[in-house]
Amino acid sequence: NYNTELILNTIHNDPINMVLKELCPENAELYLVGGYIRDMLTAKTSFDHDYVIKGESACSFGKIVAERLNGYFIVLDEDYDIARVVMPDKKNYLDFAVCIGKDINEDLARRDFSINAIACRIDKEENAFLDPFKGIEAINNGIISAISEKNLIDDPLRILRAFRFSSQTGYKIDDITLHFINSKINLINN
Repeated sequence: NYNTELILNTIHNDPINMVLKELCPENAELYLVGGYIRDMLTAKTSFDHDYVIKGESACSFGKIVAERLNGYFIVLDEDYDIARVVMPDKKNYLDFAVCIGKDINEDLARRDFSINAIACRIDKEENAFLDPFKGIEAINNGIISAISEKNLIDDPLRILRAFRFSSQTGYKIDDITLHFINSKINLINN
């Protein structure tokens, strides 16, 4: 379906990512995560770039990125250290969040579905995706699989996202995820 090496090269040679790599502090780790990678793997255009940074404040880094790229800087959540840079074209935007947990794998473990728990390190060129929950396999098989029941409980809107992804992609929600949803559907009203 796709050439992983070609997609990784596209990510690493993307002009925005090249600037981010240059701006990333030496002691920090910067990852492109989630939907942008999912969309690249399915040959969809995405203007929403999500990044996780470890070892640096996401808001501080986002502010530096906005200045360098002449973007608009917005703090989305000061307490959780999440920021957005709206690019001058007002079409592309970059979201920065601080890494939750001791490393990127712990951060990915907090995400909703395996198809959104794929990462690519930006500050160092690595020739593989980080895919601890087999999101690429799920994409190949057209499956929506929750990372955990707890993640759906923590944010019940993720239950609705499962159905939205399914209707948008034609992917099947797996039986375990459907069981989680059916047992927690009452949380949506909260």
